[in-house]
Amino acid sequence: MKIKKTFSTLILLPILCLIPISTSFSKVEIEVKNDPKSVSVYEWFTKLQSPSGLVATREGKEGICFVYDQALAVYLFLLFDDIERAEKVLNFFNTRYQEQIEKGHFIGFVDMYFSTGASGATYRAGGPNAWLLNAINEYTYRTGKKTYLPLATTLADWLIELQAIDGGMMGGHHPHLHFISTEHNADAYAALKNFYFLTSKPIYAEKAEEFKNWLLEVAYIPSDKRFGNGKNDINYALDTSSWTVLALGKEVEHVLDIAETVAQCSQYYEFKNCNVEGFDFGGPYWDTPYPDKDAVWFEGTAQMIIAYQAVGNEEKANHFLNEIEKCLTESTYHPGTFGLPYASNAGTPAYGGWQMTNNPLCASSSAWYVFAKARFNPFNFKGELLHNFKEFPWPPKDINPVEYVKKQFKPTVDDFEGTQAQISTSYPLDQVESQHCIFNHNIEFNQTARGKKALRLLFIPRNITDARGEFISEEIYNFEKEDGPPVILTTSSQPESITDDDERVFKKVPQTEEIKTEKNKSKESLALFSRKFLTPQDWKDSNNLNFYLKHDNSTNFFFLRLKDAKGKTWVSEPIALVGKGWKQHKLDINKTNLSKNEITEIGFGLRSGSPTMESVIYLDEITLN
Repeated sequence: MKIKKTFSTLILLPILCLIPISTSFSKVEIEVKNDPKSVSVYEWFTKLQSPSGLVATREGKEGICFVYDQALAVYLFLLFDDIERAEKVLNFFNTRYQEQIEKGHFIGFVDMYFSTGASGATYRAGGPNAWLLNAINEYTYRTGKKTYLPLATTLADWLIELQAIDGGMMGGHHPHLHFISTEHNADAYAALKNFYFLTSKPIYAEKAEEFKNWLLEVAYIPSDKRFGNGKNDINYALDTSSWTVLALGKEVEHVLDIAETVAQCSQYYEFKNCNVEGFDFGGPYWDTPYPDKDAVWFEGTAQMIIAYQAVGNEEKANHFLNEIEKCLTESTYHPGTFGLPYASNAGTPAYGGWQMTNNPLCASSSAWYVFAKARFNPFNFKGELLHNFKEFPWPPKDINPVEYVKKQFKPTVDDFEGTQAQISTSYPLDQVESQHCIFNHNIEFNQTARGKKALRLLFIPRNITDARGEFISEEIYNFEKEDGPPVILTTSSQPESITDDDERVFKKVPQTEEIKTEKNKSKESLALFSRKFLTPQDWKDSNNLNFYLKHDNSTNFFFLRLKDAKGKTWVSEPIALVGKGWKQHKLDINKTNLSKNEITEIGFGLRSGSPTMESVIYLDEITLN
């Protein structure tokens, strides 16, 4: 089956009506509230919630609380109409969000916290943050309360800032999160699509469709009729079948077939002395891209059950639901309550590291079991199954719907249309390298060529010598700015030409011995603002790098520098800053010696001329074609 390159038509709704909405649930959800086995799992979840509001990932004394599991807990509490406990979870993140805003700007939630509220990780991955956004979507819909909408808006914007130039969402805010994964993009697609339904802001529908487009065009492997684990990753994990169906619907129903071929298995579960049939997660991927079928993954099997429900295959859904239900196990720590561990037995570690275990009981498997009982799809708004989607209770029926038309993704390196934080987080880790100069960048709103924003670069060369031609020893200043980390600059003095608008704070710091003794024999100054891509960008289908440049008729020169994954660099011919006003420049990137499908960095530099002059230049609409 070939995937059709079509996109869902989304209906533009007015801004969220902040009127009380009934919290009564659909018929199947009322049934699950009255189902003794599901209730026993809910009661187990209540025992896992700590005073901080966080719910333990696994029962026991370790106190680990993954963000993904917190989102699942919110869903589960909402299914049982326990608004108070759902709010306890969300209040924790709302507080952490406020703390980040007070310090400067939001940089995402780390993947894991401890039950005390302390941070337990450094990675800030996109997927778990998307899950949290979607849990807030569900809470907002069910309660009609706008308490967490500021946090939700910031989360949605943060996810958009992680978008790479091929349209997919990168792994997250961390230099080691270089990947673009199928799982995370399915999460982000669902979260942004659902948030669009709450806010009616087209940007969220547009970005959701771009993530969907990436899934269908980049992650999908037509020859195998399945999704790979991510960009340039042909390995298979079960959730690339189940989660893509839950997010995208019947359009990709056929990817469930390969799960039955490569992941379905039967294993022995010792705690209930029974054989159980289900699906394995993955494998070590040493000799094959497919699972080794050495364990039944309870969480993933429950996800497959909901996927079968979503496409109307009730026979298979009921079969596997009965299989995992017989494995419900009484809690060792909270007698009388029940749950499921990760798997039937300890299988081979996936990716050579993460190993599923059959003890202790865990939040994810237990929550997804209840979702399967409730026929609840957390990817789809209100959790309703895709083949039975109902109208929202708003807007009033007399409001005419407006069709949303998707824009084709434009291969833009930077158009400065994101938030100011995009400079440091969209393809994170901008870096200033300066030598005998002051160099700074910031966002400019009033001087633009075509867009709403431009990049302003300030360059003040310092090439000061004494009567003998020797460089004068310079003082070292720590340059702090709001939109990025501190950088070290060398200056002879604090220049008077720096205005209050530049928002600079100079603090004198001690010179190191290395800096004191270093003598630079260069007769010119240069500075480079570089954008490091978290994942190598594929420019092989592009011929030109275009940009608009505005300058102030100085003797300095502008240049571009590219670097690829092999460490090779290419520097353009210098562009003289002669004349005034905006001018478009086109550079032929076919003439570089780089691997065009492995571009890892683009730099914008200025080099001093003679006589030494200051420069303020503006850069706008950097695109590929």
